[in-house]
Amino acid sequence: MPTLILMRHAKAARRPGLDDHARPLTERGREDAALVAHALRDAHLAPDLILASDSQRTRETLAVVSPMFRPRPQERLDHGLYLASDRDILRIIQLAAPCERLMIIGHNPGLAELAVGLTGRGNPELVERLLESFPTSAAAVFSFEAPLSQARDLDGRLDHVLTAKALRPPL
Repeated sequence: MPTLILMRHAKAARRPGLDDHARPLTERGREDAALVAHALRDAHLAPDLILASDSQRTRETLAVVSPMFRPRPQERLDHGLYLASDRDILRIIQLAAPCERLMIIGHNPGLAELAVGLTGRGNPELVERLLESFPTSAAAVFSFEAPLSQARDLDGRLDHVLTAKALRPPL
């Protein structure tokens, strides 16, 4: 069953005068991205291909996440994912190389809007969690009956919503 994993980049630093495209991850961002990647790996949800925006924070998220999976997925940077709308992201997904599991690492608001738009089916509690928030390092996992090249709004089933906050051990 084709699977799509939408992951928001990890927490990035904000520095006066630093171009948005060049913002690096914070240490907490690296830790959170690793937590979510471990959870995906442990759930046997390793992607075959990861498409990531070419911004610094998404490239660094990719560098943390990709090595967690075995076999290591193919990786591709796509400038079109940088601050893309939900429609643009869906188009990129439809044009991606055929694969069974695709991960997109991108930005809000487009990524969250696409995730909400794909929640036509699935556990109502998961859908509600997704509607509440899609924070940095969050991942939403969808399964589809048809190949991802044919994915449309509202035809996915939301299977998992993973956030670093929920995965972090209590203090």
